[in-house]
Amino acid sequence: MFNQLPASSVQDRASDALYKWRGIAGWPEADATVSGVTWTPDAEMGGGFGNYQVSFSYPSSKGLQGGVLGINGDVNAPPYAKGDVFTLRYHPKRPSRYYYANELSRTERLVLILSALALGAVGAFVMVSLFP
Repeated sequence: MFNQLPASSVQDRASDALYKWRGIAGWPEADATVSGVTWTPDAEMGGGFGNYQVSFSYPSSKGLQGGVLGINGDVNAPPYAKGDVFTLRYHPKRPSRYYYANELSRTERLVLILSALALGAVGAFVMVSLFP
């Protein structure tokens, strides 16, 4: 799961650099088992979009650990179901800390980038308006 293609965008390269800098590539892998999935609709977005809270547990060097992931998505496309298994990495000295590679689709990346650009443009407009 963690063998990925080389990064092609600035965002991907920054994420890869952070991954290497924190030493996550050296953390042990574990198979996490989903124990529950809870859907929360997004009141502002509407249209069936919202957040899934995925509860899971995984074995570590210091016993069974648990965690929760928040994954945005569509009401009709849950990322996992109860009993599904996915791979994550956990910190060897603090097994309760984990890393999950939540890969974004091209559309999600584009929306994130456009949102950041729009926010920056609004911020620049406000600064120019306040300090002529």
